[in-house]
Amino acid sequence: RQAEAAGLDLLVVDEAHRLERRPRHPGSPAYRAVAPLCARTRHVLLLTATPLEADAHGFFRLLQLLRPHEYGSWKAFSRDLEKGKPLRPCTSATRRVDVGGLPPRVPHPVPLPPWPAAREAEREAFSLPAGDKLQVRRRWERIERALAEPTGPDDPRIVWLARQEPQWRSRGEKMLVFVHRREALEVIKNELERRTFHPVAVFHEDLSPAARDLEVARFAREDGPTILVSTESGGEGRNFEFCRGLVLFDLPWNPVLVEQRIGRLDRISRKRPVEIFPFVPAEGLGAQVARLYDALGIFRKPLGGLDRSLKHVEEAIREATRTVPPRLDVEAVLEETRRLQRRLTRALYHDLHRNRYRPELAAGILSRIPPDLEDRTAEVVLEACRQFGFETLPKPGVDTWYVEFGPEAVVESLPGVPGGSRWLGTFHREEAVARETLDFFASGHPLVEGILLELEDGHRGQTALLEIPGTNAEGAGVVAFVKRGADFEAVVLDLEGNRRPEWAHYFTDETVRKREGDPVSWGLAGNPEALNAWAALCRRLLEPVAREGKLVAVAAFRFLGR
Repeated sequence: RQAEAAGLDLLVVDEAHRLERRPRHPGSPAYRAVAPLCARTRHVLLLTATPLEADAHGFFRLLQLLRPHEYGSWKAFSRDLEKGKPLRPCTSATRRVDVGGLPPRVPHPVPLPPWPAAREAEREAFSLPAGDKLQVRRRWERIERALAEPTGPDDPRIVWLARQEPQWRSRGEKMLVFVHRREALEVIKNELERRTFHPVAVFHEDLSPAARDLEVARFAREDGPTILVSTESGGEGRNFEFCRGLVLFDLPWNPVLVEQRIGRLDRISRKRPVEIFPFVPAEGLGAQVARLYDALGIFRKPLGGLDRSLKHVEEAIREATRTVPPRLDVEAVLEETRRLQRRLTRALYHDLHRNRYRPELAAGILSRIPPDLEDRTAEVVLEACRQFGFETLPKPGVDTWYVEFGPEAVVESLPGVPGGSRWLGTFHREEAVARETLDFFASGHPLVEGILLELEDGHRGQTALLEIPGTNAEGAGVVAFVKRGADFEAVVLDLEGNRRPEWAHYFTDETVRKREGDPVSWGLAGNPEALNAWAALCRRLLEPVAREGKLVAVAAFRFLGR
């Protein structure tokens, strides 16, 4: 309710494909939360990396959030799609080919020998009853866990990882290992460290965000661990493109989870092939699942828009757990997948986007960003941190700094920034992309926003004493920065109240050298009478200027001559 009442200028929704609303349904909780915000926000941006061609109705619902009056009827929308009618100019789609393609995926299946512990764990799971629906569910959950969990220190998957680790380490290669459950992660970590005598990094849902960042930063260092073991919590939102390859310790029955795992390395910035190491059991249901995924081609190419249409794969695997021995109908699953792919091909509407991304647009888009924006941000933020008494230390990397809102701060708080906060970040955009464990000190970052709000709304940053050396000009006066709409103007007056527009460039030209004035040398420090008289003079000089617009900042100045 507060967000609705705030009159937001821009609403950005990431993972927008999760805003689901089926026919004749009010929508998911996420949809019901976001829909009223969309209606009351001036600008809305919905983002998703999940192709929506296979879910035309889901795409229609998203368009309804943007243009409710133009997309009021599902029947009319589906009819227009069939006719190839272009979409309203409010959508854009970017494909791999539009960004020059991505590196290929190269699978390296790792065949596993039969081992008694795994055979016994699977046999015990299959021995559970499967009479009613609850028993069926408990049975397939137990079977899935038996296939995924390590079966002791001699599990051949752990043995293989321990044998490979010294080779990867000697070549300076990083490997990401995915497991489904936290318990399996702990076993793998402990066994690998015991066998290799080297640390293993971890990433899981029970770590705090700060701890996750530290683990990833430690793993990414040249002298850091060779292996990072992650649960599914690392399958979204993290970039591990610096890794050589990905080891799939288990194969989730939902192929979308496999795709998400691979997607951590399959990134735009990657230059080398994505190497995938799936373990292939010698027997049992695990061997059939591995054969199915190989036949689906998931280790060689992306799902291609089928992400939301592969429920039949997981359902078929679960159905196979009903019989002993299990029988997974691989051919039936493949045929259903081919049918969905044919339907998807017919449903493709990429060319219907009027404003779809084209590589030649990139230069124009980037040209809107001022080339010195990062330098300006760094200058303002670091100078403000200095004046606020924050601890700032340069760190290795491009424009990389450690900033702490510590006990020496002369301000009690900043808007949205609690005392004691600390950050390690960079002002350089490309450095932030390359090292995602760093904060990016730019618009939207809490530190930057807090400082800008303090400078705009607080007394700090609004008044100053300035001295301008090395000029032919003589005299002193006051300068007021007046905001008129979106523009700013420097209004300069001498001490007699005369406007001196010829002096304005001394305050708008950044090449002109200026420095802070010392209240002592101005005769103001420790002299209440002089200070009061000076304040009264400034108020009198600025009174007519204040009637012309909002005074954003004012400064008294004097020229020091050459």
